[in-house]
Amino acid sequence: MDNHPINDTYSNLDVKGVKSLIFDIGGLILDDSGENLQPKLNLSEQRKGELETILYNDPRWYEVMTGRMCCEDYMHALIREHPNFAHELEFSLGMRYFAESMPLYQPNINLLKSLHETGKYQMYWLSNMQDTEYQFLERQGILDLLDGGAYSCIEHCKKPELEFYQALFERYQLNPRECVFFDDKARNLDAGEQLGMRGELVPKISALERILKKYIK
Repeated sequence: MDNHPINDTYSNLDVKGVKSLIFDIGGLILDDSGENLQPKLNLSEQRKGELETILYNDPRWYEVMTGRMCCEDYMHALIREHPNFAHELEFSLGMRYFAESMPLYQPNINLLKSLHETGKYQMYWLSNMQDTEYQFLERQGILDLLDGGAYSCIEHCKKPELEFYQALFERYQLNPRECVFFDDKARNLDAGEQLGMRGELVPKISALERILKKYIK
């Protein structure tokens, strides 16, 4: 990845009582809003809804997200079952289209890179992802950007299951009460709070910088 100068705005970031910052990836680093599907595939609202039902309401999707079924096998199975959605399914799940279907949001990458380079905080990823997403992010250097992370396809569990959060805490010997977690889904924050970790809801991808500024001294 390109090197970016440290943004002095974040050199004085001071989160009282917090030693570790934890970030989701989908919705914060990857734009997984689905807004790219309609212009790229020229989908009507009805067909977009049908596609999302096929993709995410299938019980095998949980197996994909927890690493028990590879995403490519899932894609080919769905294409056999829904041939009239073959192109849309390949665009949504195929590795060769990943950068288009879920593009990286560079401003937030630059932001976290700059913050991490201050050396003031331990910073980690905590993200639900399937194997195609993991491989893409690994190749882009995103997973190496921070101090470590936990990923659902590796841990075989996912947010908001409590054991997923505990895997991160135990691996890096983190005290949940000294962590703050940034995620775009309230249910994922609620689960972390059950374990004592405070959470910050990031309702849209462009809001992360504004929310982090709440912690700047």
